[in-house]
Amino acid sequence: MKRADLVRYLLRHGCQLLREGGSHSVFFNPASNRTSTVPRHREINDFLCRKICRDLEIADPRWTLHESETDYFMNCTASGISTAPSTPCSPIPRLA
Repeated sequence: MKRADLVRYLLRHGCQLLREGGSHSVFFNPASNRTSTVPRHREINDFLCRKICRDLEIADPRWTLHESETDYFMNCTASGISTAPSTPCSPIPRLA
């Protein structure tokens, strides 16, 4: 995940930037009174994103659907687009 996306996600969920360090930014969640550090890399591993969110006691960003994605899924089902195969599968013939 991009660092900018993670920071944006943390700010949307009520976290505040507490201070800037040499190679990390420290975020604070006033609702849970918890802190966590976010490294200054362009890409942050998904496991580290999950740990940061767990430390701050907010939902994992990988499992939340964004509004554009929910609209997309609603439009797909409304328009009749389905992921199911259009023809039933035929059984595999047995070799004698």
